[in-house]
Amino acid sequence: MIYVFDQDDNLLTSLSNDSDETCPYESPYLDDLLNETTEFEFTVPTSHFDSQYIKGENQVAVQDIDGVWRLFVIKELDENLDEITAICISGMNEITETRIEDKRPQDATAEAALSIALERTRYQPGIVAELGVKSTNFYRISAAKSVEKITNTWGGEVRDRVEFDESGITGRYIDLLTRRGADTGHRFEVGMDIESVEVTIQSYPITALYGYGKSLETDNGGYTRHINIADVEWSTANGDPVDKPIGQTWVGDPDALARWGRLKDGERIHREGEFVDSQEEDPARLLEKTWTKLQGSTEPNINTKMTVRTLEHISGYEHKKVRLGDTTHAFIEELDIVTEQRVIRHRYNIDDFSDAEVEIGDPILTDNESERLEQVESKLTEKEGLWDKSSEITDESFPDEVPPVPSNFTANGLFKIIQLMWDYNPSSYIAAYEVYASQVKDFVPDSSNLVWRGKSGGYNHEANTDEQWYYRLRAVNTHGTPSDYTEEFTATTARVQDIDIAIGAVNAEKLADLAVTAEKLADASVKETKIANLAVGNAAIQNQAVTNAKIANLAVSTAQLQDAVVTNAKIADLAVDGAKIAKATITDAHINELSANKITSGYLSTERLVVGDFTNLCPEPTFSRFGDEWTGSVVGISSGSSTDPTQQIGEQTGRNAYTKKWFPVIEGEQVLVNYQAWSNESSQTFGVGLQVKFKDGSTQHLMGTSISPSMEKNAKRTATITIPTDAVEARTWTLINASSNFGHWYFTNVEVRKMIGSALINDLTADKISTGTLKGVSLVSTNGANSVEISDGAIKSKIDGRDMINISNYEAYFYDSGSDYGLRGTMGAAWKSEDTSKRGFGIVNFGDYFSIAESETQNHHMNFYNVDLKNRSSILAGSPRKDGYWDGVLRLRSTYTANWGGVFNNNVPSIDILNYDSTNYDWGGVHVYTGRSSDSPGEDNERFGFEVWQYTGELSGTAEQLLKIDRADGSTFTGVYTDEAYLPIDTWIDTNGDYVHAVGLRVDGNVESERGALNNNGVIFIDRWEIPFTSGSNHGDYTFSSAQNIFAVFVQIEGAWSNHMLARAENVSNTGFRMYVRNITGDTGADNRTYNVNVMIVYEPAN
Repeated sequence: MIYVFDQDDNLLTSLSNDSDETCPYESPYLDDLLNETTEFEFTVPTSHFDSQYIKGENQVAVQDIDGVWRLFVIKELDENLDEITAICISGMNEITETRIEDKRPQDATAEAALSIALERTRYQPGIVAELGVKSTNFYRISAAKSVEKITNTWGGEVRDRVEFDESGITGRYIDLLTRRGADTGHRFEVGMDIESVEVTIQSYPITALYGYGKSLETDNGGYTRHINIADVEWSTANGDPVDKPIGQTWVGDPDALARWGRLKDGERIHREGEFVDSQEEDPARLLEKTWTKLQGSTEPNINTKMTVRTLEHISGYEHKKVRLGDTTHAFIEELDIVTEQRVIRHRYNIDDFSDAEVEIGDPILTDNESERLEQVESKLTEKEGLWDKSSEITDESFPDEVPPVPSNFTANGLFKIIQLMWDYNPSSYIAAYEVYASQVKDFVPDSSNLVWRGKSGGYNHEANTDEQWYYRLRAVNTHGTPSDYTEEFTATTARVQDIDIAIGAVNAEKLADLAVTAEKLADASVKETKIANLAVGNAAIQNQAVTNAKIANLAVSTAQLQDAVVTNAKIADLAVDGAKIAKATITDAHINELSANKITSGYLSTERLVVGDFTNLCPEPTFSRFGDEWTGSVVGISSGSSTDPTQQIGEQTGRNAYTKKWFPVIEGEQVLVNYQAWSNESSQTFGVGLQVKFKDGSTQHLMGTSISPSMEKNAKRTATITIPTDAVEARTWTLINASSNFGHWYFTNVEVRKMIGSALINDLTADKISTGTLKGVSLVSTNGANSVEISDGAIKSKIDGRDMINISNYEAYFYDSGSDYGLRGTMGAAWKSEDTSKRGFGIVNFGDYFSIAESETQNHHMNFYNVDLKNRSSILAGSPRKDGYWDGVLRLRSTYTANWGGVFNNNVPSIDILNYDSTNYDWGGVHVYTGRSSDSPGEDNERFGFEVWQYTGELSGTAEQLLKIDRADGSTFTGVYTDEAYLPIDTWIDTNGDYVHAVGLRVDGNVESERGALNNNGVIFIDRWEIPFTSGSNHGDYTFSSAQNIFAVFVQIEGAWSNHMLARAENVSNTGFRMYVRNITGDTGADNRTYNVNVMIVYEPAN
């Protein structure tokens, strides 16, 4: 099933292959990628009427393999005379179009940071894992980039989902999960589930790296060259990994050299590269980081793309389930490949999950050494030290020392919890502990199996009973540098069996007061023979423990009850009906207090206090017709068990189900809902309530009560639902509260009954009412169709049967005397929604016209304030004369509290002319600020002599400043803040008194087709790179992280002997290039020198 929505989230149609009437579709392939944009494509015939809705920017929702609804936007269409193929991308991609100017989540949870990143988008945080408390900032980047920064900082992986109903989309969510998929240990094997395989091996091994660090500030305000590792010595005799003498600016791996080194004159020479950490100031730490980086560069990378048969839907192969993000093993003997990798792409047919293609890649290193994965963002400037002058204490202020391995790590299996403990180290430089867990022995810790991150000495890991888990732990300092992992520890949760409890072990002597709850009693287990005379006292029964199902019929008589023992707190709602109480049992002496909600509806009589026989409004409560009266994700089945309450039961496997028939309701009345439900394997909660329909055709879901799988099987659940204002119809609604992994829930004996109202009382005589007990009645004075009613603290007055003035809920309501006699306005207490401490009095108008006037005569008055909402006009008069002319003075005195510079917390003149839409959002308007502060112009957030602000046109009401102009101290200032600015052909630039023509940048189409289009201002970046050269040729990778597109790279080598040398840039991409330096003359005088290479990059900055 595919649901189609327009751009405004309204449901247009649904596509299905299950009906001749709906539009069919073919080839519905969902292409799910890990940490990349998900795509979906499908094809429909042009001959069907609903094919008109398959057009660009419309939206489609489909269920993925786990039952989660995913939203996509149609972006491309391939059409011919017979069919239309729609190519869609994830709806979540829209957050790339929302910008964040400056937000700084500090010491925040991942959920709080995600809320900030999404606050101006249509998405909101969904399921967010506990990933600890961290800090980051979002500065002039998109919301999508902000979400990416969250995953890089807190960890976790993102999944989008959507919720909708028959009217349209109701919610968009971004879940931040600990990981996608699981560490399943699944084995892909040729001949089993691999149909075809394509292996990409990227062989770019490096055997030695030059290490470069930060440029340090000197005493005279200048900066040194980038530090290197020349002054650090390593010796294997002292326990270091390799030998590196003093003066050597590189470190090499002898094993990698022996395997991958170039053969020259009978000896192996290194394949060299460089490592740059522009933040590292310590040469010793720089050497360690360079060595760590080298260990990840000495082997080829393997990416495996496979077409597989997914076997999970075949009986006996359920364990072969494959999901995006799973950690799997590929065994391809024909290619001599055995590797452990994650599923990074899962493409499948949403109607036939066995039609699938899986791609695994990003290999996980399986050596026993600590894997320190660091993403270095090189700041390619010699003066970056200027950024570090702040005295603010941050995480970087602490030493970058490798934390010690956590000690005394233990794992203790309990019931559904494994308790992990270790010695807590209070050192400030330790930022967090990380717990990694898997059900696969000898697993490799990585971000996909990180289950907890925080700063404490223990963690309780929740699991199911009889499960074995394996754990490893490490500490991380404030720089992100981790310790080594602990050894692997394991524990198993408890296994509980009936045989573990000896027969007869639990007796009265073993039960403390209040130990018996409803969950401890089997249905009808409390019988008359089980209760000794006067045995039941107040202290022995826990509140709400006694329910209808626990008491055998006629088990309770006067002999069993102490005086005043029965109170409201001891009886569950609706537990007492006629079958439970022997005649003449309950006397005044036995009742301490008793409220109406303790008595089942329909049991108020002289014999057992029973009134009426109310109809069950659920048309098929026990599925006697196998669900004919139900619709949605529920079917009627035979129970298959003698312990089930009825022979037929409902089986629900999806989110929502409803009865087909609606019944009338009245606002304010109460509806009682009862049911019995159970599940043997679902992890979700189940509930029963009502879906109500209002006068305007809209609907609302009202939940009655829910049950979790751990609660008592077949226990009767009861709730009361109050019908909301303007509701006219209702029907029974059941819910499995989840978006996927619903499991199976079973239920029956669904009762939907209306509570007792005045219409249910046949007669009431004085002998039935004791003195002083008449409460909760209405007082009504009537004169034909005119009446005044006092009821429940409210006053209602009517004229000719129509509302006139009503007083209730702290407000007075005024109705029209003509036209449609509708509500025209209210008066009452009011408060400011943004600050509820500011309270007062308010008048609310519901019509098209509002006025305040002065009365001249009984039948004539003069308006001095009126608003015509229909014609969108307002008049505020200074002083109207009695002849109708205006000769008064209207003074507007308005100030704006300044929050800048020399006039901070003072007022400047301000006038705001605003326009709001029906949802109370700023739609458009004008802001005029006059006057200025004493600060110099040009500073951020300053007010100038002339400003232009404009609303962005979004419902959030956000305004952006476009222009400001001012003069101060004989100079002028103009600030332009627009996404685009058009300058004339004759544009000049002042270069300190020398005016020159401006220079622009144009990129030819041939370059754009390869490098990307130029959409914003181009930039020319010039750098100087110091290249150490030995002989022959040398190269280094130049990383450039600031570009959206790099259009051209020019390199020039200079210095002594540079005329013998040639420098070239190769493999240019938008993130950098590889620089090669060669001795083209072969003159040995040019060898063993260090050359400066000037680099000029023409690029478009990243957004």
